[in-house]
Amino acid sequence: MDTTKKMMIPLKNEYLRNQLRQECLNNLILQIYYHPADQKGYSHLFLMTQSHKDAELIRERKWVTKAFSEHQTKLYVSCPQTVEYQLKKGYPLVYYYTHSSLLIYSKDPVPACHHMDKAGKHRMKRYSSFREEFYHDHDLLKSETDRFHALYSPISTYLMYIRLIEHDLDYLEYMYLGDRRDHKNKHQRIKDLTLHIPLLRKLLVRKNGNTYYLISKLEAALNAAESGDEMDIRTELYSAIQHLESELYQRIEHRFKELKTMLEPDVPVLAVEAEIPETKTGDKNLEMIFNAVCKTADPEEIFLFHTADTFENSRKIRLYYLLVIGEGLGNEKIIRIQDSVQAKSCGSAGVVILSHSRISIQEQLFNGQHLMRQIMTGRNRIFTTDDLHPDIHWEEPHGTEYGDMDLYYAALQGYVTKYFAMRKYVEDNKGYGFAAVFARCVMKAFRVFLYGSLHSYMPHYLNAFSIWKLCVFADPSMEKIEFLFGKLSPDFYRTIDAGLRYTDNIDHCPGEKLLIMDEILDCLMNRIGNLIESKNLQNK
Repeated sequence: MDTTKKMMIPLKNEYLRNQLRQECLNNLILQIYYHPADQKGYSHLFLMTQSHKDAELIRERKWVTKAFSEHQTKLYVSCPQTVEYQLKKGYPLVYYYTHSSLLIYSKDPVPACHHMDKAGKHRMKRYSSFREEFYHDHDLLKSETDRFHALYSPISTYLMYIRLIEHDLDYLEYMYLGDRRDHKNKHQRIKDLTLHIPLLRKLLVRKNGNTYYLISKLEAALNAAESGDEMDIRTELYSAIQHLESELYQRIEHRFKELKTMLEPDVPVLAVEAEIPETKTGDKNLEMIFNAVCKTADPEEIFLFHTADTFENSRKIRLYYLLVIGEGLGNEKIIRIQDSVQAKSCGSAGVVILSHSRISIQEQLFNGQHLMRQIMTGRNRIFTTDDLHPDIHWEEPHGTEYGDMDLYYAALQGYVTKYFAMRKYVEDNKGYGFAAVFARCVMKAFRVFLYGSLHSYMPHYLNAFSIWKLCVFADPSMEKIEFLFGKLSPDFYRTIDAGLRYTDNIDHCPGEKLLIMDEILDCLMNRIGNLIESKNLQNK
C-alpha cells in the first residue's frame, strides 16, 4: 500500500498528517482508521499500535491533546491484543471505528482489519452481552449499597458507592474513550471524560482545577474505614452522592442506545446533543446592571432573587438583588458597580450584590444553604456563561443552626454599652469620636440582625447600604425605621462606611445628631432582642 498517497487523501489537516507520519516512522503504528467529522464537528482517528506500551506512550503525547482541543479530532489508541479481546467482548467503539471502510493506513504484513465475525447479527449479539454485563454488575453493587444504607452503616455505604461510581466510570470510558483508565484517580478520570461528555461538568462542583468536592467527601470514607471514626463521613451528602451515581447511570443508558443506533448500519452518522437556547430579559435597568457587572467582573452565573421599590431622599428607586457566582468581585468592585448604575439610571435604579465563588458556597452550606437554595434556581438565573455549570450538592437533611449568635450578640452588646457609657460623660456640643463608635455599632447591629433573620447566613464584608437593604429583604418591616437614617444624614450609608475607616478629619457630632444616633441604636437593639427571643436563637 502506498502510505503517503493513502494518508493524504482523507487527512487534509497538515498538523495531524505530519504527526501521524512521524509516529509511523517511529514504527509505533500498525494501522490508522479515520472517521470524518460528525454532526458535532469532531473527526475520529483510531490508531493501532505494536503493543500496549506503545499505545500508552502515544496517549500521553502532547499532540494528541492538541488534536482534540485545537483540531477537533478525537483519537483512540489501542493494540492488536486489546482490540481482539474487545471485539470478542462486544466493545462498541472498536467495532465502529475499525470498520474496513475507514482504514487509511496499514503497515505490511499486518492484515487490513482485525475484525472477527463482523456480520451484523454477531456484532449486535456481542454488544448485547457487553451491555448486559454492565447491568448485572451494577445491580449487584447497587443492591449491596442499598443494604448497607438500610443498616445505617455510613462507612460501608460510602465505600460501596466508591466501587459503584468506579464501575460507572469504567463503562463510560469504554464507551467514550475506547478503554478504561483505572490507573488514574477518580478526579482525573472524570476530568478526562468531561472533554467528551460535557454534561458531566454539571454534576460536580470543583474544589480546584484537579479536584471535585463531592468525590473528595466520598473518599473520606476510606480514611474513616481505617480509623473507625465516622466523624469524617458527611452523611448529609448522601442524597447528592446518590444523585451523582444516578446521573452517571442514566448517561450510560443513553450511550448504550446511542451506540446501538451507530452499530446497526455499516457507518452511521453520530448523534448530536440538543443545545439549550439562551434567554434574555427585557428590563432595561436589568440589562444596564448586567453590563456593569460584566464590565467590572467575570461572572459565571447571575441570579436575580428579589426586586423592590424603595425611597431614598424622597426619590423612588427600583432596587435589584443579585447573586453573582464567580471570582474576584469584592466590596470595592461592588461599590463601583453601584455607583455606575446610580449614575446611568439618574438615580432611579440601584443594586444589591451578593458575590461568592461556587466552591465557597459548597463549603459553607452549614450557614448558607437555606438562602442559597432559594436563590439558585432556574427561574432566578438571568445569565450563565455555560449551561453546564454544576449545581450545588445540597445537604439532606439540613437544619439551620445559629452557633455563633451568642458571640455576635455579646460583641454587639459590648459596643453599644460602651457607646452609651460614653454618652453619659459628654456635653452636647463636644461629641468627638462618636461617629466612629456609632458606625461600628450600627454595622454590627445590621449584620447580627441579618444572621438571625436569614437562617444564619453571614455575607462577606459589604458596604452599609447593601447590608441594610438585605436586612429589609429579610424583614420588610425594618424599612419603617429608615426615616431616622435620613434625619441623621442624607448620606447616611456613606457616613457609616466613612466611620469604619481611619481619617484625620475632625469627628464631631452636635447634640441633636447624638440624640438621633441614640434613637437609631435603641431601635436596632430592640428589633434584634425581639428577633432573638421570638426565634430562641440564644443558648440559655
